[in-house]
Amino acid sequence: MSTQGETPESRPGSLSWGALFGFLLGVLAIVPLLHVITGLPALILGFFSLRQINSSPTPLRGRRLAIAAMILGLGGVIVGIVSFLSLLVVRGTVESQRTVCANNLRQIALGSLFYQQEHAGRYPRGSHRPEGALGELPEEKRLSWLMTLLPYLDHDYKSKGQLPEELAAMRQVGPRGLAELYRRFDQAQPWDADVNAGAINTTVRLFLCPASPHFDPVHHPALTSYAGMAGLGLEAPFFPLNNPAAGLFGYDRVVSQNELVRGTSYTLMATETTSDNGAWAAAQVTLRGVDITQTPLLGEGRPFGGCHPGGANLLFADGHVTFFNAGAQPERFYLLIPLKEYHP
Repeated sequence: MSTQGETPESRPGSLSWGALFGFLLGVLAIVPLLHVITGLPALILGFFSLRQINSSPTPLRGRRLAIAAMILGLGGVIVGIVSFLSLLVVRGTVESQRTVCANNLRQIALGSLFYQQEHAGRYPRGSHRPEGALGELPEEKRLSWLMTLLPYLDHDYKSKGQLPEELAAMRQVGPRGLAELYRRFDQAQPWDADVNAGAINTTVRLFLCPASPHFDPVHHPALTSYAGMAGLGLEAPFFPLNNPAAGLFGYDRVVSQNELVRGTSYTLMATETTSDNGAWAAAQVTLRGVDITQTPLLGEGRPFGGCHPGGANLLFADGHVTFFNAGAQPERFYLLIPLKEYHP
């Protein structure tokens, strides 16, 4: 029974629970990771609650809640979709950069293979020494093994033997002009001599990982993201060949394939680094000994890696590239470096 002076139309209606729940879901849609999960139900509940309120024969409250649920839900859905698409773009970029980096290393391996075909199966020295050069430059002034490989990295280099299948595809996309860059160096002079200024300031994209935080194609002298493995110990670039901790590259070591006791597929040739990046033409920059007291070895601010989340691309002496997980035991990394069986 109604009170005096009150009509059914003037009494306050009951609250639409759908509108209330839709509003609460819409509020949750603001929370990261819940944008679409709660935003879409909020949008649907708000829409149908508003229809119910408009068509109800008895008064229902909650119109504003229903409209707010629709607005918040729609906003959550839009933000969620944009976030998802952004994540896909970022992930695609990361994967693309990692692939480019791996291809760079394969190209370097291809140049090394061509060099071996002309030098009786020997890998280049860690520092460049021209035939017939008079005198000896100090190690920190020598040109690098990457400089030695320049003519063999050129697209127009004529192979003197059959290529492994994995490297044959790289042959089709190799850079041009590197043989000419090689000829611009006065190879008997220090890498940073004035006469070599134009050459060392020339960027070789093949030597730069696109994901490196130090990526700078206009830096002078031109940089590299890659370093050849010299062995276990910071003095490894100086080790003689008979040192059990010696790696593939040393300042004066000449290494042949038959001296890789564990085989080319299990001997590390080079990897990426974001530590002490410098000129690709400088031997001291492109040779790295591994300090086994530093752990972890891979990652941002560590001796190696730092370009790609979760690990680093490793180039092996046979030319294949593997992504090494940063969380792996460092001993697994150590075992890949020495030419002979050696356990630190």
